[in-house]
Amino acid sequence: MAKLFSAALVAAAACLPLTADAAPKHLFYWEKGAKFNFCTNFRAGHEADGRPLYISQTVHDTKIGPYDASYRWHHEVVGGWEPVYHSIPKPRAWHLGKAGAHLKDGMTYSYGGREYNVKRGAVEGRQYGHDVFCLTHEGLNHRHKFHWVSAFGGMVPEGAISGYNRHEEQKICRAKWSGGLHPGKLLPNQACLIGYGGSEETVEDYEVLVFRP
Repeated sequence: MAKLFSAALVAAAACLPLTADAAPKHLFYWEKGAKFNFCTNFRAGHEADGRPLYISQTVHDTKIGPYDASYRWHHEVVGGWEPVYHSIPKPRAWHLGKAGAHLKDGMTYSYGGREYNVKRGAVEGRQYGHDVFCLTHEGLNHRHKFHWVSAFGGMVPEGAISGYNRHEEQKICRAKWSGGLHPGKLLPNQACLIGYGGSEETVEDYEVLVFRP
C-alpha cells in the first residue's frame, strides 16, 4: 500500500495544470488537411488492425466561426484600418480528434457524447476542414524530445501540448480502446475523451503528448 501511495504522489508531482506549451513553435505546426491528404510525419496511434492514426483538430460550432479577425494599419484603406484574418482560431469552436486515411472524411472528433466526422466549409472568408499535428524539418531532428507520458484522472503532465481550444485548455492525449490506440482530447481534471464507433468514450488512464527539452 505504501508503494502504491508513493507512486501516486510521484505521478501527481509530475502533473501540473499548465496552460502554455513547452514545445518551441519552430519544431511543430498545425497543417491544414484536405480530407485524405494531410501530414503523416507524426504517427500518434492505430486502429485494432494496425491502420495508423494521427492527431488532428477541427471546428465543431460553425456559428462561433473558426477564425478571429484583427486589424492592421493600411494607408490605402479609408480610416486607415483593414480586417486581417489570422490562422489563430476562435478557441471554443475547435476540438482535438484523430485523422486517418481510412476514416470517412479523413478525420473524426468527439463532442457531447458523440463521435462526428469533420465538417467542411467556409466561415468569415476562411476555408476550414481539419488541422493535423506536424513536425517541422527541425522538429524531425528533435523527435526524441516529444514523449507520450502516462497519466490518469484528468492529470496534465508538465510540458503537455495544447490544441486550439484554450477555453477548455484541451491537451493532446491518446488512449487504448477496443484493441486500438486512439488520439483525442484531454480535459484537465476530467479525462481523455476519444471518438469511437459513433460515441464519445471517456478514458481515465491515458497518455499525454509532452515536450521535454
